[in-house]
Amino acid sequence: MESDLEMDAGVIVPSCGAAFFIVVVFIVRWLRDVRKRSKEPWVTEHIRVDDGGLRAAVFGFSDGVVSNVCLILGVYISIREDAKDAIEQTKSVVVTGLAGLLAGACSMACGEWISMVVQKQGLETELQTERRHLGSYAKQEKELLKSVLLNHGMSDQTAEAVIKDLSSKGIEKMLPFHAQMVLGIDSEDLGSPWKSALSSFVCFAVGAITPVVPW
Repeated sequence: MESDLEMDAGVIVPSCGAAFFIVVVFIVRWLRDVRKRSKEPWVTEHIRVDDGGLRAAVFGFSDGVVSNVCLILGVYISIREDAKDAIEQTKSVVVTGLAGLLAGACSMACGEWISMVVQKQGLETELQTERRHLGSYAKQEKELLKSVLLNHGMSDQTAEAVIKDLSSKGIEKMLPFHAQMVLGIDSEDLGSPWKSALSSFVCFAVGAITPVVPW
């Protein structure tokens, strides 16, 4: 009976993982096809991957699979000699797997939310520093921006014109462009803590339930 369970687990766990990835690939390709059929493909075919959601999803799923597989195997190995029958073994493993799923998903979601909040606060601090520099070191900031624009292939005259035009609009209009070009910060999108937390929770749960399914 034990050998059958081990054989089933050895076959079904990889099969569940492979099936999940196939479904994900199918959904992604379907979404891309839908986007390609849009009347504005230059806008709709792009997917935001810099807001923390994709990173949280990948980490969440991989951590869910690995941590729950290790947890379930540890429990199974520890009880297989003491359990009275296969039903008792299965019950212990399933309860352990579901507990690991809930605890891990909540932990990952809280961790992602905290990390994204800290990251967002750090970016906001950088923007405040840049705003102060634009007022206190206007000449140096203009020279720095000009050098960045020249490195991107812009001509000297065009760079001067852009900087002159921005300078005439005030610091608040200059800040987003300076932050994007000089610091690489998108001042209008600093990431979403809630999106990262939700993405991590759901993907961890999906990954963690995979090794529980065979039982």
